[in-house]
Amino acid sequence: MADSGSGWTVVDFERMRGDFPIRTFLATLEGRNKAESAALIQQVAARGNQLREPAPRKSREPSGCLNCGAAISYGSSTAFNPGA
Repeated sequence: MADSGSGWTVVDFERMRGDFPIRTFLATLEGRNKAESAALIQQVAARGNQLREPAPRKSREPSGCLNCGAAISYGSSTAFNPGA
């Protein structure tokens, strides 16, 4: 990738001549996954190394309301205790 002033150039990895694994993978995606992948690639092209990880989404479930057992919150991570 190189900074050309108006954005970055995203280049597909070519394993062997004519073999682009990412293109093969992207061709298998459908619907929302395909749209989100295209949007992320466009963001990389526009922002390059200024792009940061997305903020985590808040859960729709109330805290501790899980079907797999009791949840114990430790700051930003959660440990599950299936026997509780």
